[in-house]
Amino acid sequence: MNISKPFCIQILLIVLLFPLQSRADLGGNPASIAADGKAMNATLRSMPSALYMVSILQLPSGTVVKEFADNTTGTVFGIAWQGPFMPDLKQLLGSYYSAYVGALHAKLGPGFVDTPGLVVRSNGHMRAFSGQGYIPNLLPSGVSPSQIQ
Repeated sequence: MNISKPFCIQILLIVLLFPLQSRADLGGNPASIAADGKAMNATLRSMPSALYMVSILQLPSGTVVKEFADNTTGTVFGIAWQGPFMPDLKQLLGSYYSAYVGALHAKLGPGFVDTPGLVVRSNGHMRAFSGQGYIPNLLPSGVSPSQIQ
């Protein structure tokens, strides 16, 4: 089978551009939160505060995911979840997912990662999961990691 070079270039462009248009994650913008809701078939509502906006995604599984976006920059700096099922962390962590998995493999513990570029705490048991993740250098001034819950 002989595939033309222009066809290969088109496929490569689609593969490279598609994730940028459809994925929301830590470090993403507020418009990307709607993409998360759609990808996870969730209902979405928002709660503003002085320093950040909390977008609350209610998943069909009963799990609630919160995404925290800086009011000044619009950047998603944190996520939190709680419910009977784990959310899709690959979807929520996006480009940080490989760093999360790599850090988990490098240590001997449950789902806790604490690096200078990423903090994720995931725990729970059957039908009761919770966790949080954030990018330390993206936390808005005056926001504590304990507020991401």
